[in-house]
Amino acid sequence: MISRAAAIALAAVALGAFAASAWAEGALRFEGTLFSFSYPSSASTSPGADPSADVAISVTLADGITASVIGAHKKLAESALEEEATVWHGARIKNRAAWGMKAGGGPPRDSVRIGEKKWMRWRDRIGSVLGAQEQTMTCGGVSGHLVCAVVSAPQKERERADALTAQILTSLAIKKQR
Repeated sequence: MISRAAAIALAAVALGAFAASAWAEGALRFEGTLFSFSYPSSASTSPGADPSADVAISVTLADGITASVIGAHKKLAESALEEEATVWHGARIKNRAAWGMKAGGGPPRDSVRIGEKKWMRWRDRIGSVLGAQEQTMTCGGVSGHLVCAVVSAPQKERERADALTAQILTSLAIKKQR
């Protein structure tokens, strides 16, 4: 049987190993008022804006791939998440049109499994003065809150955009509201 002191020491070593592996992979952690999530150390974060969400954080990679991590303060029933996510997606399309971007549409919404959760995903092709981009909006419920990662990248960078989405969403945690 392991003594309490030995168990604490072993836990500290394990925690240190976990932290070291996260550092070696180059991940940082964003800690906000509603949620926290992991993102690449080569990226920067800043406050964002969204036409529907209560909270928006922008994550920008050095090569210009961007993500908006958005969420709602209000808890929703599981049955209401898909409808609300669809409303948010529609608001983003209207917002892009208002800014003069051309939306080329994309495949219909699909369900994807990222980590242990099932998510809803829309892929839209958009054009602007910055050139053609693919905007992928992936939404689902975390602790009863609707959260989404909206990643914009050139279509040829879809794999990297999907990897950024997976990193953010699999690490996203809702903070306890007081």
